[in-house]
Amino acid sequence: RSAKPEELDTALLSIIRKHVESMEERVSARTLRAQQHSDKLRDAAFARVDTKVASMEALQPKFNNCLSELCGNYKGLSDEMQANIRRIDQMDTRLWEWRHRLEEEIQGKLSDLENNFQQVASEGRAANASHDDGLKRCTRRLVRLEGLFSERLANAEDLNQTLLNLHARLAEVEDFRSQDSAVFEKKGSALACEPR
Repeated sequence: RSAKPEELDTALLSIIRKHVESMEERVSARTLRAQQHSDKLRDAAFARVDTKVASMEALQPKFNNCLSELCGNYKGLSDEMQANIRRIDQMDTRLWEWRHRLEEEIQGKLSDLENNFQQVASEGRAANASHDDGLKRCTRRLVRLEGLFSERLANAEDLNQTLLNLHARLAEVEDFRSQDSAVFEKKGSALACEPR
């Protein structure tokens, strides 16, 4: 037997409709389960959040106390830091003034030392020049004295030679005189012996 195409379409449509309805039921059931699961999860999350909020609200006074204590500590530390900064600024100012005074004193002492050194160097140069002049004078006098000494030595040698010559002549004269005396004595005794 051959079925009509309209019957076939109707049968096919009824199968598809049943299939779509069963799919809709399954999707609805799944959606309902998912929504119930989501509601449970949401309720559990809300419960956790409520618990946390309650514990936070219970800890709020403690947090407020800690915050107040931290604020007080911060203010104390800030005041102490400001005092330290002022002390350091004063120390820096005093240190700068002390360093400036020290540099001025050192500069003054260095200037005095340099002046003293210049004065001593000038006096040294003057003393050296005076010493050189004295040394030159002494050298000239020494040369003059050496010349005089040489002259006198030459004169002394001449005098010595003259004295030696004089001595020799005197010795000759004495010899001559003694010979002459001896001759006179001989002549005198010979004259005395002659008859008158």
